[in-house]
Amino acid sequence: MIKKVQALIRGWLYQREKKSFDEKYRTVFKNAGSGIAVQPNRISGKSVAFVVRTINRFAGGITSVLRLGTYLSEHGYEVSYVVCNKGSLDKLRENAQGNLPGFKGSVLALENEDLNSYDCLIATHWITAYQIKNFSPYKMHFVQDYEPFFYQYSEIYHLASEAYRFGFHIVSLGAWNASRIKAYNQVDKIDAVSFPYEPKEYVGTKARSYQSYLDSKEINVCVYIKVIKKRCPDMLQMLLSELKTRFKNEGVNFNISYYGAAKEYRFSEGKNIGQLSSVQLRELYNKSDLGFVFSLTNISLIPYEMTASGLPVVELGFGSFDSFFPEGSAILSGFDVDELFKEIKTVLSSSRRTEQMVNRAYESMRGCTWEKTGQEFLQIIENLQSNNDN
Repeated sequence: MIKKVQALIRGWLYQREKKSFDEKYRTVFKNAGSGIAVQPNRISGKSVAFVVRTINRFAGGITSVLRLGTYLSEHGYEVSYVVCNKGSLDKLRENAQGNLPGFKGSVLALENEDLNSYDCLIATHWITAYQIKNFSPYKMHFVQDYEPFFYQYSEIYHLASEAYRFGFHIVSLGAWNASRIKAYNQVDKIDAVSFPYEPKEYVGTKARSYQSYLDSKEINVCVYIKVIKKRCPDMLQMLLSELKTRFKNEGVNFNISYYGAAKEYRFSEGKNIGQLSSVQLRELYNKSDLGFVFSLTNISLIPYEMTASGLPVVELGFGSFDSFFPEGSAILSGFDVDELFKEIKTVLSSSRRTEQMVNRAYESMRGCTWEKTGQEFLQIIENLQSNNDN
C-alpha cells in the first residue's frame, strides 16, 4: 500500500513538473527547429527593444539591462523593455523604479507589441533569444553569464547552448562569457563590454581601519547567498558553519549575516537579513569585517561593491574572479576549510596585508564604471548603424 501511494505521489509530482516545463519552454520548442535567424546587415533606426522575461525587484541582471537602456535613451534612442511573462505593468514599472530610480524607457507587454516595428531587438536571456528569433529587425543577445552552465547536462543545457548559434550579434558583459561562448560554440559576431559597478553610490564611504581587526574577538561577516547552484549555497554554508566553530574554539565570535535571498529562507549558523536596497547594502558593508561571495560562473557586481566599501573579499578560487582582478586581490577559497581558516587568519592578522589586498583590488577597478560600459555598448550599436549593405 505504501509503495502504491509513493508511486502515485511520484506520478503526480512528475505531471506537475511536466506542466511547468511545457508552460516555460513552449516558445523555445516552437522555434527550436528553424535554423539560423535571418539577420539584417545593419540597424536602420533608433528604436531599441530589450526583450526580458520579467522585471523583478532586487535583481542585479535586470538592473544592468535598465542601466544600459537608460544610457541609450539619454543618447537619443527610443528604448523599450518588452516583458514576455504576463503580469501587472504597473508592478513591473514599480520594480524597475525600485531597482534603478529614474530609469528611462517604456515597460511594455510582449502580447501587446509588434516586435517587427523595432529597429533592434536585444535578447537578455537565452529563452528570450528564442522569443525574438523569427522576427525581422537586427537581433542582438546581451549575455551576462554563460547560461548553459546553470543546468545539468540535459535538453535544457543543449537548448541554452543553441541560443548562441542563432547568428545574433552577441554582446558579453565582460570577457569571461565571451571566452566561454567562443570555446563551446561557433559564433559570427561577438563583442565584450567592460564589467562595471557604480562608484557614485560609494562616494563618502567611511574609511576602514584594518588595525582594528588585530586581536579582535568579533568578526562580522556578510555573505551574499542565492539558492541557485552556481552560487554554491549548500557548500558555502558548510564552510561557514565549520569556520564559526573553529573561530569559537579560539575565543572569537564569527557572526554571519546572509543577504541576497528572500527572508523566508533559513541558513546555517547565521541570520538571513534578506534582500537589501543600495543604501542598506552600504550600511551592511560598512559594519562588516569580511565579505563572502561565491560564483562558479561569471563574476557578479558583489565583489566590486564590497571592494568599493573597503571590505576584504572571500571568493571562489576556481570561478572567474581571477579573470577580472589581479592576483592577491582577495582571499580565494576552495572547499578545503583547513586552508580557508588558515588564510583568513593570516590575512586578518596583518593590517598591512589586509590593506594591500583591498587596495590592489580597488586600483584594478578604476575606470570600471557604468558610464564607460554604456559608452562601449552605444558605440557597438552606432557602428552597426553606420554599416552599409555592401
